[in-house]
Amino acid sequence: MSSAEQDLISGETVTWRARVHWFVLFWPLVITVILGLFGLVFLLAVATPGGSVGGSLILGAIGLACLVTASAEAGFGYASWKSAEALLTDRRIVVRSGVFRTTALSIFLATVESATIQQGSVGKALDFGTLVIRLRGGAVKYLRRIWHPSSFQRCLQQTLPNHAEII
Repeated sequence: MSSAEQDLISGETVTWRARVHWFVLFWPLVITVILGLFGLVFLLAVATPGGSVGGSLILGAIGLACLVTASAEAGFGYASWKSAEALLTDRRIVVRSGVFRTTALSIFLATVESATIQQGSVGKALDFGTLVIRLRGGAVKYLRRIWHPSSFQRCLQQTLPNHAEII
């Protein structure tokens, strides 16, 4: 059972599950690779002949710090990607995200006025985007970088009470 499914009301059924697209791992991966390469270069420099002991210790410490930071970046990026999800149920939209500090959002379908999709060129190519949900009363909620936003929007339109118009 996912963390968002723990928030379901008894008798509530899930009609669609949206995940954050894997593309959000791009920058953590770039940072991990760069820091990892720097760490390896510094650690390889320790083994060069003719260096001082103090200099070797400093190079080794910097290399180790770069590798630990690269590992932490990769781990936190993956954990935050894996922990984010949105569920569309027959009554509401439930969104949960966060590793150490969890953010939970619940939007009842009766309050949804419209939903639109925002996609850039990379988002169109990889099928991810932002679903903008406008609520009665003027509030706006964003489901950013979700996978298959048009499918989520279509399912939301079919689930809405009285089949309200979704733009």
